[in-house]
Amino acid sequence: MQTRLILILFSFLVFISLFCVSASSKTIHVDAAGDGDYENIQNAIDNATDGDTIIVNYGTYYGYIEIDKSISLIGEPLSGNKPIISINQYDSNKDAIITLNSDNLIIDGFEIQCQLRKYIHETGIEGVTSHTTISNNEIYSGYYGIKISDTDYAISYENVITNNLVTKSDSIAIYLPGHDGFNNITDNIIKDNNDNGLVLYFAGNNLIKNNEITGNNGFGLGCFRSSNNEIINNIITNHRGYDFLHSYHSIHISTDSDNNLIKGNTIKNSDQGIYLWGASNSTIAGNTISNNDIGINITKYCADNKILSSNAFSNNEEDVSGSYIATIDTFQILNFISYILLILAMIEAIILNIFMKKTISRLKTNHPNEYKKLPKTNSGKIKNIKTYWYVIQNKVDPENDLELKKTIKIIKVAWMFGILAIVAIIFIIAFIIIFF
Repeated sequence: MQTRLILILFSFLVFISLFCVSASSKTIHVDAAGDGDYENIQNAIDNATDGDTIIVNYGTYYGYIEIDKSISLIGEPLSGNKPIISINQYDSNKDAIITLNSDNLIIDGFEIQCQLRKYIHETGIEGVTSHTTISNNEIYSGYYGIKISDTDYAISYENVITNNLVTKSDSIAIYLPGHDGFNNITDNIIKDNNDNGLVLYFAGNNLIKNNEITGNNGFGLGCFRSSNNEIINNIITNHRGYDFLHSYHSIHISTDSDNNLIKGNTIKNSDQGIYLWGASNSTIAGNTISNNDIGINITKYCADNKILSSNAFSNNEEDVSGSYIATIDTFQILNFISYILLILAMIEAIILNIFMKKTISRLKTNHPNEYKKLPKTNSGKIKNIKTYWYVIQNKVDPENDLELKKTIKIIKVAWMFGILAIVAIIFIIAFIIIFF
């Protein structure tokens, strides 16, 4: 009986809490023609509270938008045409048409236009946000299309960017700089931008899947200091050019971007299909790579990347390239050898010092005349380096002292090995500098 009462009370409390949430959340309508609660989107946001939904009817809405509440901003299309958000007056204090300063947002169903393109820092959607969905938008931006970043006090993570068209940006279409993680970037069309398509910078553990990335003036997708990302089933095509400021690669992985999975992508018609520089422990598998100058190019500072046989190559001028494929661990091996030689040289120095002290002591005790010939300071102290050289040059006469002869031989061998070790280390360092 007591258990039943507890369950009834618990169910009642759950019902009351859901009712309160439902009662506190409201739907606000915005209509440019005056048929809603507000004619201006920002006014609707200013009068909303967390959990509210703002429905924006079809029309053109001018002005910058800042969102600092956990709301849903939903565009209501008319005959397939999305509501348009744009600006007709530039504000130098604003970086984006829509600025996100809250978490748990939904931005869905808008056409975002930049009509003041001469102001290069105007971005479509920008902000520091987490658990946010940006979906079903068409973004024609002045600089970045979508930029999700971090600050000194907050990071962005677990966002969903899906089913957007991002095109004609002056710079990067979708940009995640600064410790962004666990985001899903899926089913977007990123095309015809004046710089790179999609870029991760210090962004890890993201899923990039089923996107169509094509015709951007640079590379299609780039990872810089971004590790543990999954790049799966994307179509990345038509990245060619002759501008020395840009790299025309479908996928560009570089600068300490490790443990990335590149799988099942269609990569074609680019200067280079997949380009790796300073990237390690990544897996390239099951991709269709065709009509590129170079299919896969493994360049400097790469190690332990796996290029599996499941990749399909066709009509590339060169399928797999890079002098660092066959010798992909050369850099690590040379480092290891130089460390070993350095350790051995240090051991040699210790041995040399021990046996030199033993030689000096024996000369002083058993061969005082020879001891007097050793190079010394004005105060009578032994000059170590000059003494080593004096002994090695056979200027000491051990007479019939067999033990002393053996000691001097050991000193000569140790000295010669030390010189060879130092020369070898210098050669390895020079080789690394020139070829790596």
